[in-house]
Amino acid sequence: MDKNQTAQNDVQEWTSLVRQCSRIETLDRETLLRLIDNDKIESGEQHIVEGVKEREIRIHYKFVGYIG
Repeated sequence: MDKNQTAQNDVQEWTSLVRQCSRIETLDRETLLRLIDNDKIESGEQHIVEGVKEREIRIHYKFVGYIG
């Protein structure tokens, strides 16, 4: 039960945070730090697909984790 309440609180926190950032015109450092969990940006190895460099990047957001 506590786990469900924690998850529900996290979703509410995330929703509130996204609403605050929904009308930003420029992504600045302060906003980025409010949205993204510290040290939770993962960058995969670079691959060339049909002559184009590609790389998987996984961003873990505060309260909700990785969305993907």
